Amino acid sequence: MLRIQSQGAAQQFGVLSFSYASASETPHITLVCVHKPDGSTVDTPPDSAIEMSAEVTREAPLYSDLKEKHLPVRSLSVGDILEYEVHTSIDKPEAPGQFWGAHHFTAPGSVIVLSEVLNLEVPKDKYVQVWSPNHKPTIAERDTVRTYSWSMAQLVPAPKSSQEDDSAKAQTPKDPDEDADGRKLPSVAWTTFHTWAEVGEWYQSLAAQRAQPTETLRSRANEIAKDAKTPDEQIRAIYEFVSSRYRYVGIDFGVGRYRPHEATEVLANQYGDCKDKDTLLEALLRSKGFTTAPALIGAGIALVPDVPSPALFNHVITTVDLPEGRIWLDSTPGVAPYRYLSAVIRDQKALVIPRTGPAVLESTPATAPYPFTERFEAVGNLDAVGKVTSKISATYHDDSELWVRGMARNMAPAEWDKASQYISSATGFSGTTSDSQFKNIDDPISPIVLTYDYQRHPFGDWDNRRIVPLFPALEFPSLDSNTTTPTEDINLGAPRTMLAVTHISLPEGYRTDLPDPIHVKTDFATFDKTYRFDGKEIVAERTITVLKEKVAKSDWKAYQQFTKDISLEGEPWIQLIQPTKSIAIQAEKSGPNEKGIPTPITNGQSVTIHLNSDTKAESTKPTDASANASAGELMQKASEQLRSGDWPAAKATLDLVKTKNPDQEYLWGMLGVIAEMQRNYDEAKVDFKKELAKHPENVNAVGALAGAEKRGGDSIAAQHTLQTYLDQHPEDLRLSLLLASYQLGSENYDAALKTLQSAAEQHPDDRSVRLQLSNTLLHLNRDDEAAASAKSVLDGTDDPGLLNDAAYTLAETGHDLEYAEQMSRKSVNMLEEKSATITTAEANSKTFASANLLIASWDTLGWILFREGKLQEAKPYLTAAWRDSLRAEVGDHVGQLYEAMHNPNEACAAYRLADAASNSTTPSEVRKHIHDGFTRLEASGAKPGPKNGTDELQKSRTYKLLHTGNLSGWGTFRLEVAQDGVIESQQMSGEQKIAQISGEINKMKFPELIPTDSKAHLLRSAVVSCSQISGCEMVLVPDGGLHTEQQ
Repeated sequence: MLRIQSQGAAQQFGVLSFSYASASETPHITLVCVHKPDGSTVDTPPDSAIEMSAEVTREAPLYSDLKEKHLPVRSLSVGDILEYEVHTSIDKPEAPGQFWGAHHFTAPGSVIVLSEVLNLEVPKDKYVQVWSPNHKPTIAERDTVRTYSWSMAQLVPAPKSSQEDDSAKAQTPKDPDEDADGRKLPSVAWTTFHTWAEVGEWYQSLAAQRAQPTETLRSRANEIAKDAKTPDEQIRAIYEFVSSRYRYVGIDFGVGRYRPHEATEVLANQYGDCKDKDTLLEALLRSKGFTTAPALIGAGIALVPDVPSPALFNHVITTVDLPEGRIWLDSTPGVAPYRYLSAVIRDQKALVIPRTGPAVLESTPATAPYPFTERFEAVGNLDAVGKVTSKISATYHDDSELWVRGMARNMAPAEWDKASQYISSATGFSGTTSDSQFKNIDDPISPIVLTYDYQRHPFGDWDNRRIVPLFPALEFPSLDSNTTTPTEDINLGAPRTMLAVTHISLPEGYRTDLPDPIHVKTDFATFDKTYRFDGKEIVAERTITVLKEKVAKSDWKAYQQFTKDISLEGEPWIQLIQPTKSIAIQAEKSGPNEKGIPTPITNGQSVTIHLNSDTKAESTKPTDASANASAGELMQKASEQLRSGDWPAAKATLDLVKTKNPDQEYLWGMLGVIAEMQRNYDEAKVDFKKELAKHPENVNAVGALAGAEKRGGDSIAAQHTLQTYLDQHPEDLRLSLLLASYQLGSENYDAALKTLQSAAEQHPDDRSVRLQLSNTLLHLNRDDEAAASAKSVLDGTDDPGLLNDAAYTLAETGHDLEYAEQMSRKSVNMLEEKSATITTAEANSKTFASANLLIASWDTLGWILFREGKLQEAKPYLTAAWRDSLRAEVGDHVGQLYEAMHNPNEACAAYRLADAASNSTTPSEVRKHIHDGFTRLEASGAKPGPKNGTDELQKSRTYKLLHTGNLSGWGTFRLEVAQDGVIESQQMSGEQKIAQISGEINKMKFPELIPTDSKAHLLRSAVVSCSQISGCEMVLVPDGGLHTEQQ
């Protein structure tokens, strides 16, 4: 009985259908009754059932005894209860004197079943093994009959995701009748066979004679293998003949008789089910003298060794004995490579039934006879409106190969675009495909290859100018819970290697800040992903090697960490940088830029600001669509306009928001950001204060207001704004550190100390707070406390930035210089080792930052060595750091070094150049020390340093390029420099015609930029300008990076 709860169910059960093999079975329908909600009933006469041939017989007449009885159910509607009863009698047993069977109860979490009853009646005196370890039967005996009864209910509903806990995914309850690999075990199984040998004897009696060679079969076997020279080649030729040329008819082993058809009959009809194809394959192989045996196996069914029953099999494959061992063949799929077994029958128990000797259970091979590989390559172009057009090639030589090859063979070429669209969608692509082609369709020796054109618009997150590589979705499963051990081992699939490569050419003038490479190695899988950019094309490459089929459930935390490390939940964005253009506006007072706004470059009485190329010079009027949009929708639009650099359009959109909802959260904050971009700090402060008045808990507005006050020249107001908020929210670490930095900048060290001590109480494990605390204590001349705080940062950390900064502070205290040197060398070694792994094409903003940190770490180590009196050791580190950075503090260190080495002329020159390198960010005490240095030395008779230090600094980073011909033009370049010279150079922007200059750049040597004996690869930016008159010059950029590569 079942309740009809949907129209779909009413249609599904509107016609009852019962399949049977008419040669040996007869179904008897005894009752069909519909119970209406009002209590009435409608009966359907059983004798109105119609007997029909099974659908398979229309394409395979060989199975004409397969029938179906169809009975239309009267008056069945949603809300009804359908009750029916059918008995199927076996009139002609497959094995006289024997019987067997199996049943699987409804699994939990599938459908609700109020009552499921199974009765098994057997002769009391007959040997019958009944197996149901998870379900205890009720046993009753009456006269000569023993009855086993099971009554089950399945009341567990299908799982639903928890809305309260997003980390807990809907988890299907464990089926008690299922093994660890997810294969179904019988809930109940019964058999009269005593041993597997008896099962083998029975099947041998049905199948052996039907696989006997005949003259027809021998003749055909000789023809098939005529070009084969070795036994293996003969087997391969015959296998491929049966596998690919003989159509498989999908009838499970045991459905429609266990007895296969005669091999000659199968040969003539050119189709068959699994046992028929095995019979033909065996007969042809025996015709060539090979020893074969069928193997019965359960695909997706767990074999129970203690229950010798044919009911546990649904498939037949073939074995061949060779001197070097037994090989296994499955000719059923029709598209499988030689000796390939599908995943569901690999490493599974099968009953091998030889012609002589008893049948035995053996395990099939655990792995394929060749390494599994997949290769995916996309070569595409991204245009200026965000449309990607790509040519994709996918090569499959693993478990996916079968269904891809089968799809190609079963679909007409005119429908291949549908196939590629399906495959593309299944692998994570939502664009459209066209011009699809399959290669090697009928060549099972070669991998199947699919090529197609792919388009998508917009691509990625185009509004924010972010894209992702064209990579297939990752095939690693996610865990059902982030906090609990899984119930089963984690299945990764067959060991295999998957390579994906993406080439995306960017629109003219676009650049990118690449994500970091990822390299993860575990004992169950390795994952390597890299990115490269040559100025025009992004190349992303991902290689995944699955080493183990399963991860033990006890190792779930290691697997969880692996999925985090490889970003299983989402591909990292590749941030694009739009082309820029310059506009001139009236100069205003400028301050330090802390919001990532393009840095103004002073030029006489004007200020040049780089804007995105699509920035509008005039205010954009709202469209009709914008006028009808909600305030929230307009805020989203304004945010996108801001990110794309279209400030006037964003301002116009926000003005429209003001008319709709002046209290909209973030409205005034975004207006303040735009005002600050225009250096209108007074207006920005007013806007940020309005945001805070309406939304006092908007922490971002607090920081933004303080920033506007600071950049507007009122550091005291900025500190007051931050302090007022922190009085109510002392746990806010970001604003605490910002306040401390403002206080330190104002030389209000006591206030900074109080701020940092409060932050340290709130965040005792945060090393950055302790580092700032150490610096502040140093300013207060509390050296012992500063040293202790610095050492607490150093102890146990592997962060090269923290190591460098804390070692420098410790050295400044004069305490434990030996330990400071040890930690500084650790930082230098880590950074130098890392620098050697990155190429110019793979560099991103973090790589440039790491290069600048490496330079700073050379200065730190040199300064510590200087403090220790190791002057000769200190010199190469300090001079290299100075030439690379041209920072006043480092120049001051060099001046002090030369003074200590009793070289006053060099010291005076160093102080003069350091003075020229000073700027508003140079601490006042450093500027004073530099000035006092050259003043003192010149007064004592030292040779005066250069009066125009700025020119000298420019000369020190300018290099003449030789053998450049008559080139003219300019360009920005990236250089990777080592002790031996330039390893590689790459043009990033500018005129393409000077790209050839890379050859000359690569010949250059810069020993002054790298400390002696250093293994570092230093990443540098350079600008090259060429004139037919003066030749080519290259200028190194001290603080280079992506910002120096703008067009």
